Amino acid sequence: AGAAGSTYWVDDDGDDTWSGTAAERSDATTADGVTVGPKRTLKAGMALAKSGDIVKVLPGAYREGEDSNSARVCVKSGVKLVSTDGRDVTFIYGSPATSATGSGTAGNGAGAVRCVYLEGAAAIFGFTLADGHTDTTSDETCSGGGAYGTGRATVIDCVVSNCYARRGGAAGGDIQLVNTIVDGCGANKSGNGLYQGKAWGCLFRNMSDYAIYCAEAYNCTIDSHARGTTLTPPNMKLWDSVLYRSGSLLLATNCCLVGQPPSDSDWSDPANRTGLDRATQLAMDTNGMPVKGLHVGIDAGDWDRYTNGFPSVAWDYVDRDVYGRRRVV
Repeated sequence: AGAAGSTYWVDDDGDDTWSGTAAERSDATTADGVTVGPKRTLKAGMALAKSGDIVKVLPGAYREGEDSNSARVCVKSGVKLVSTDGRDVTFIYGSPATSATGSGTAGNGAGAVRCVYLEGAAAIFGFTLADGHTDTTSDETCSGGGAYGTGRATVIDCVVSNCYARRGGAAGGDIQLVNTIVDGCGANKSGNGLYQGKAWGCLFRNMSDYAIYCAEAYNCTIDSHARGTTLTPPNMKLWDSVLYRSGSLLLATNCCLVGQPPSDSDWSDPANRTGLDRATQLAMDTNGMPVKGLHVGIDAGDWDRYTNGFPSVAWDYVDRDVYGRRRVV
């Protein structure tokens, strides 16, 4: 590996015997006689990097390689994995278990491969993470079919689609999602989308239950069941978010309900009305749809609350949500 702050390159048309120090193959060689050009697999590219480095990934579908964390790639602490052309053309695929059987496994079990494992202050930018899965032996180690993080790792401007885990089908662990779309993910237990982590400016959609669980969401749009747990309420927070077809409203603060009003039993329980004051009711028309200009959860969230703890590595995205709209002032 080179000096701190080096950039390495990966291309699915590259070669893992090449140097990884250039985006394109050339006739040049390194001092060791290695052909200059991009690596082919993410694992090979990441093997070159250390904290402070960037691994840039050209458009393509990355399906090969597996590390000791049962992930397609382990992004080292302090390293950034960055797509050159964005999430619409750059894909990291996991794979289902080799021994998954039965309708309840959702492809999870021994031999499953998640998309990305992120250590410490690692960050990824601009990928679609798809078809990731985990084993089913532990809530903690078997969460995050799309991405699992330690030490406040960050997923930025990504799509996490069709990923499954024991908990947190899309993401789990000490992880932060910023301006990311979570779509159609699931779990054997609770937390179809995010388990334990935090989300800012994200969209959760197409999940049957518990889009987030024991987690925090700020200025998000949750088009699914945004339900927390009544067993550990301190670990569940919804702030300044728009909630479609919501289930339990426990710990939703300054949020706007859209589409399906809460059930009579939910509405009559004071514990479920903490964040649903008169301002929230006025923000919806008679059809339950949002009215622009009447509620901060629709127009803009609280800047101080939003930025307190916001990942510094993602600061370029702080003033807009996944649609590019300003949701904080």
